[in-house]
Amino acid sequence: MKDSITDENLSKLLQIYFNQTNDAIVITELTSLRPLTAHFYHVNRRACEILGCTSEEILQIDPHSLFFSKIAPKVYRSIEEKLIADTHITIEMEIENKYQESIPIEASCHLLEAGEKHFIFYSIKQIARRKREFYQLLSEKETSHVIMNTIQAFVVLLRPNGQIEDWNWHCTYHTGYSYKEAAGAFIWDLMLEKEHRKSAMDYFSGKIDPFPKYYENYWVTKTGGKMLIRWSNKEIYDGDGNVLYIVCTGIDLTENKSYERKLKESHDKIQQLIEHNPDGIAIYENGKLTYLNPEAEKMLGIRCDQASGSLLDRIHPADQKLAYESIRSLLQHETEIAGPVELNFSMDDGSIATVEAKGISDWNQNEASALVMMRDITQRKKAEAEIQTAFNQIQDILCSSVEGILGMNDQGEAVFANSSLSLALHLDNSQIIGKPVETFLNKILTDSSLKQLLSEGQPIEAAIETDGATKYFELSANPMRNGKGHVLTFYDQTDRILLENVKYRYYNAITCGITVQNADGDIIFANECASEILGYSSSDILNMNSFNEEWQARDETGQLLKGQEHPSMTTLRTKKEISHFVMGVYNPERRQNRWILLDTRILYADQGEAVEYIIATFQDITDRIEMEKMLKSQEKLALAGNMATAVAHEVRNPLTSVLGFVQLLESSDELNREYLRVMKKELEHIRLITNEFLTLAKPEDAEVVKLNLETEIIEPLIRMLLPDLHDRGIAVEFIRNPDEAFFIDGKADSLKQLFLNFLTNSIEAIPNKGTITIGVMQSENKLIISIEDTGIGIPEERIPFLGEPFYSIKEKGTGLGLLICRKILEDHMGDLTIESTPGTGTKVIVTLPASSGTNSETA
Repeated sequence: MKDSITDENLSKLLQIYFNQTNDAIVITELTSLRPLTAHFYHVNRRACEILGCTSEEILQIDPHSLFFSKIAPKVYRSIEEKLIADTHITIEMEIENKYQESIPIEASCHLLEAGEKHFIFYSIKQIARRKREFYQLLSEKETSHVIMNTIQAFVVLLRPNGQIEDWNWHCTYHTGYSYKEAAGAFIWDLMLEKEHRKSAMDYFSGKIDPFPKYYENYWVTKTGGKMLIRWSNKEIYDGDGNVLYIVCTGIDLTENKSYERKLKESHDKIQQLIEHNPDGIAIYENGKLTYLNPEAEKMLGIRCDQASGSLLDRIHPADQKLAYESIRSLLQHETEIAGPVELNFSMDDGSIATVEAKGISDWNQNEASALVMMRDITQRKKAEAEIQTAFNQIQDILCSSVEGILGMNDQGEAVFANSSLSLALHLDNSQIIGKPVETFLNKILTDSSLKQLLSEGQPIEAAIETDGATKYFELSANPMRNGKGHVLTFYDQTDRILLENVKYRYYNAITCGITVQNADGDIIFANECASEILGYSSSDILNMNSFNEEWQARDETGQLLKGQEHPSMTTLRTKKEISHFVMGVYNPERRQNRWILLDTRILYADQGEAVEYIIATFQDITDRIEMEKMLKSQEKLALAGNMATAVAHEVRNPLTSVLGFVQLLESSDELNREYLRVMKKELEHIRLITNEFLTLAKPEDAEVVKLNLETEIIEPLIRMLLPDLHDRGIAVEFIRNPDEAFFIDGKADSLKQLFLNFLTNSIEAIPNKGTITIGVMQSENKLIISIEDTGIGIPEERIPFLGEPFYSIKEKGTGLGLLICRKILEDHMGDLTIESTPGTGTKVIVTLPASSGTNSETA
């Protein structure tokens, strides 16, 4: 038997639902579809309660004035069109009840057709509570963003799959990416290099479990820069134990890594610093513990000579494997930095001390060593254990920050303090929360400086004395967006300040002069060696710049240098660093000119291409210059004697022949043409010798221009030599990239003579038929040109003597051709290599600097 519901029963059920439901139901009957006009048809009890009217009063109201009077006409028309098109729409709006009170509602509207009539069925829900919760959530989110943006560290909120949900202004400033560019992107696609992306993806895919609490990696900025960041991660769970977000807090370790390398290189000089370091320091060498500083001995309750070369026995069994693997990886140089890791140590009194340890690897003269820095965090761990687990998302972010953070209300009372601040002030939360901030900040700030910090918002520095040691902090204050308080951050700058102090001691210990000039050319630093070399006191140098006439600066040739021509000013102007610049300066203390060998290096401003400082290093080479002058003078005398002897020998032989034939002609009545031919040949040989000698001796004044090596040097020479190449049956192959042009700055005639000599030698080395292969390629800023022939080759024992005057492998050669080639290469800062195998051929390799201009330029 089939169940059925009669129309009468269905009507009764609908009537019961209409009257009993908690949803307000309103039905209007349309009098027109376009424009949409209607009158109330029926309302239920709940609708009357919301509007504060009886059903009779509601039926007298115009539906449009009730629902849409506060909606702009343009928006109303859009709603009207969508309802007619889709027959259903859900909108949020505000209506007024009988008492003109505004009521937020959500109305689900259905366009119904019954016969020839049309109705609109409204199902109405009040959403005042939901609105209040929504606005409260917006307010909390704004507060979260204000606090996040005051943190001077990288704070990133990630979804469990690795997408960026949120980050603070510090991330935007240092990476160059705006929040809009970062939101929703996977962290590895935006920030990591390709070779490191897979390991990051493994973390978020669950292949590596649990998710690491601490790790370090490099971030690549939008401009291509790299930052080494140490991360502290915390997972945020929902009520069911599922991960909602991962809060990542990072500190830029790029400068710290540089400082650590400098500290390792200067171990002896910082021994005193290590001895008095407030952190514990242990040194392992070749697998054994060899040193504990006093703080480490105090922290661990053991002396180094009592440890028997290891601390593993003191470490809790659960942490021994981690400690062993960390030390092993450092000593075997598998990693440069290990940690930070937390280790529990068993003390003699039965208590447990928790230590945060970080290791640095060093490898020196085949000896493996590791330096481990330890900080007693026992009290901090106890305080963290007492923190309630009910902290919301923003409290988790603040507590994971390594900066001290203090929140205060508009009455000046502390409402929040993270553990870093408590440790810095040596106070627990009960001594901070609810107390006026002046009561516990008066040790480091005066009332006036605190007021200045809160009113002006400019960071100020403060020092905290603790157990005879001083810690330095940078304090900054940012107002809450709602104007009901401030957030104060305490950034620990102790390590940076101490390392900077050590750095200046290093500079004064270096045995070469060091000066630092700012972008205006003013000297802002000079070490002690610079004062000795230049002959001025440190205070006098700091009042000078490159334009001071007292320098009486000269270049290597002895010409006076103007202020803007000094190497530092040239580097500032061109952004090109200078190496091995020989410069003369007047030393007033010695009352004489001194020669220095100087290098300049650029220090760029953070996040930009502007030159911030120029660092110059130099050493006194006066004694060396004087010695070189003496040696060059002696070499010139010796060379002149050798050349004179060689020229006299080469010229005397043909002259003897000429004189002999002249005597024969004088004794003969007839003119002998064969005698004249031999005499002419011998005189031509003398002319060749004198011309080559003059070419070698005279300076060339040709202008240096930019030349296309292929079209302006090599190809014209090949065309000139084509007849000789054709007669000898020699083919020329030119190997180069046809899409690439090769440019060189030089003297055109000299370069043509250079390559003509090499090509002519190759032609003469091929007795009958063969190949000459010319290759051109560019490697960084050098052009490499090779000329290889299939000629008779040169014996290996004769190659070292090539280029000496009048030493030649040719029957009538003078040996000056290759000497001239070497002189041309010296003038163009080039180099020459000759490779040869007898019976196979010879290869000449010429290296010349590529033009500094772009390939699009013309000579």
